[in-house]
Amino acid sequence: MMTDRNLRGKSSILEVVRWLIRGRPSPNLQDDVKAWIHNACLRFDLDGLVHEVQLDCQNGIGGMLSRRSSTTAEATVLASFNSEKQFEMVMSDFFLHAFSMEAFATWRESDSDEKTGQAVIHGWPALSGAMFIGTNYDVVLGDLPATSGTQARLMQMYLGVPWVSTLASALAALKLVESSNDLETRRRSRGARARQARVKEIEAQLTERRAALSAQPSDEEIQAELSELSRRYSETKRREKAMQERLDRETLAEQQANAAYLEDRRELQTCKDSMAAGSIFRSLDPTCCPRCDHEIDQARKKQEALSHSCSICGESTSSSEDAEGLKQELEASVKASKAAFDKAEKNRRQAEENLMALQADLETIQTKSEALTKQLGSFEARRLLSNEIAMLEGRLEEANFDSGTDEVADDGEPAVLKAIVGETEARLKAVRDEFLEEVSTSLLHFAQRFGMHSLSKAQLRGNANLLLERGAPTPHSAR
Repeated sequence: MMTDRNLRGKSSILEVVRWLIRGRPSPNLQDDVKAWIHNACLRFDLDGLVHEVQLDCQNGIGGMLSRRSSTTAEATVLASFNSEKQFEMVMSDFFLHAFSMEAFATWRESDSDEKTGQAVIHGWPALSGAMFIGTNYDVVLGDLPATSGTQARLMQMYLGVPWVSTLASALAALKLVESSNDLETRRRSRGARARQARVKEIEAQLTERRAALSAQPSDEEIQAELSELSRRYSETKRREKAMQERLDRETLAEQQANAAYLEDRRELQTCKDSMAAGSIFRSLDPTCCPRCDHEIDQARKKQEALSHSCSICGESTSSSEDAEGLKQELEASVKASKAAFDKAEKNRRQAEENLMALQADLETIQTKSEALTKQLGSFEARRLLSNEIAMLEGRLEEANFDSGTDEVADDGEPAVLKAIVGETEARLKAVRDEFLEEVSTSLLHFAQRFGMHSLSKAQLRGNANLLLERGAPTPHSAR
């Protein structure tokens, strides 16, 4: 322990002592060194009483803590342990009771984005860390990182400032309540958003089911509609039959009109042909009979011109005026028969169109009747839809039900804790400043005696920062 050479085990011996006092090894105790140890024993004097920690770590961790009034007296076993956890608990309970210390709480923020955290209770391992000065100079007191928030608490506790544990516990409790309230507020907000989304989804399903149910007519409505369709079918069928008969009549009338029209056209054409032939033959002037070669005298020819009788056969010959009159009569007959035929054809086509429309109506009525007939007996489908609607309405009512407000109920606990924190901080600060002033004066005194003559001021602050003045102020929180 007294050698000035390195790598001889001085730090390892101190770490083993520290292990037996704390009940838990520090990270500075190397694993290979710890593996070498099979048994360890530490004796210390406390208020004139000899205490001894015996540790057996060959097969797990086991041992005991004993006390004796003198080195020759019989030892009294205060506690025994059979695991690392029990070892730590035994040493923690003993020293906290022996030194009349209390564990203190700090609040540790989580790394998540929801600004949550947890209260961390620091007991004997943290308190005993302030009694050991190691090679880690990142912190002034203890061996926990500065982010743990234990330095100021440890400094104030060992300076004897009152209300330190009370303030730490009150702050941790306040942080816990505020964090719980914030978490509950976020939970309620997420629940409200989820509830609104669920309400919209159920309402959409409910609208769809109600529309489906509305589209499902009852059997009575279907029967009434089928009865009306049957009546319309019979009426349309009767009209179809009458229209078919009318079509037959119109078709016959068209045929007759067409025949008369054709006959009149033939007579007119015959007349035209006869007029053309007569004009040719009347232009002839025979001198003798074409059969017996008997000469026709002039008296007969004069008689033919006067009586319009043929000079050969004596038959009457029509004049061109008579033929023209007959032609006009026949042309008038053709025109009249053509108008009659056109009218008959129009009536026939109209009858055909009306018949086709009636037949289309019959097909539509029959198709609709078949569809309605298939819907008869759809009571089961309507019952299922009604049950689904009832269930959706129940879910909607449940989703709309709010068991509480979206705001966290204020039970007054945060206000009480804030009042405790405020009162405790005021009382602690009134004493702490006086203690820190005395410690700062002592620090300056001893620093100057150790040769730091240029140091003009040393100020230890409540946050465990040490402000040193040598010309310009220079803060030192880790020296």
